[in-house]
Order: sequence, then structure tokens, then C-alpha cells
Amino acid sequence: MVSIRIAEWVARYNNKDIYKVSDKGFKRIDRESWNADELDEATIQKLYDAHLPVKPFLPEQWKTIRPLVKLLYVGSDSWKVRWCDQYAKEFYSKVQNYVTFNDLD
Repeated sequence: MVSIRIAEWVARYNNKDIYKVSDKGFKRIDRESWNADELDEATIQKLYDAHLPVKPFLPEQWKTIRPLVKLLYVGSDSWKVRWCDQYAKEFYSKVQNYVTFNDLD
């Protein structure tokens, strides 16, 4: 839907008034080279996006995402990290049977 609206905008205004975002000097943490456990406060300031690992609700994946959550909430009350942990745990408990069944050969 967003692509359609952008195409309509371009067609209407003939490419002359397109908003361009500059991400010069910024990058994202990507699932292809996920390294959240290696990030620090200075590094996180230069990131603008994160493409999370596939199936982030799986416990082994959540363990790799958790360092990013902790870093994002640095200086904040730890209840936010605990809330995320609890949410991940409850979500997985609700989909665990589906995930187990789906992984059968």
C-alpha cells in the first residue's frame, strides 16, 4: 500500500518534490550479521534500524536479541527489560505447539 501511495505521489508531482532521507554515517544492525552482543552505547547511537533475526520469538533467538533490548533501555528502569522478557516468554508459550508441529519432518 505504501508503495502504491509513493508511486501516486511521484506520478502527480513528476519526481520534483520527493522527500529524500539521508542516512549518511548511520547504519543498521542486520540479521545477516547480527552482533547485538558486541554493541555499546556509542555504537547504538549510529544505528537507525534493526532487522531482527528470523523467528525472534524462539528462545534461542530471543537470547541474541536481548542484548539490544538491554542497550536500548540503558539508564531506564529494568522493568522494561523484564517486561520484554515476559512478553517473549508468553508469546512463545502460545505458539510453541505450532512451532513444534511445523518443524516435524
